[in-house]
Amino acid sequence: MEQAPSNNEASSGTSALDDGLGAAVTIPEGWQLVPKEPTQAMIRASWDCAGVSSPIDGQRRYIAVAYHAMLKAAPEAPNLNSTTPDVG
Repeated sequence: MEQAPSNNEASSGTSALDDGLGAAVTIPEGWQLVPKEPTQAMIRASWDCAGVSSPIDGQRRYIAVAYHAMLKAAPEAPNLNSTTPDVG
């Protein structure tokens, strides 16, 4: 369940989500949680973006494969609890 960010979180550009176990999960500014599998709405949005009105099965599979490749290539989220700066 999503929680409204506190004043400190809002000013720092982070938000917190309840992880379902009573602990808050911090989401850095510019990041968002996404599902591991693309939803039908996400797939339709990709068709719309590409101007495809009626995709064939191969295109459906390609979109799912491309989505998984993007997730795999995504950078690690910054560690907001670290006391040492990230060196890149």
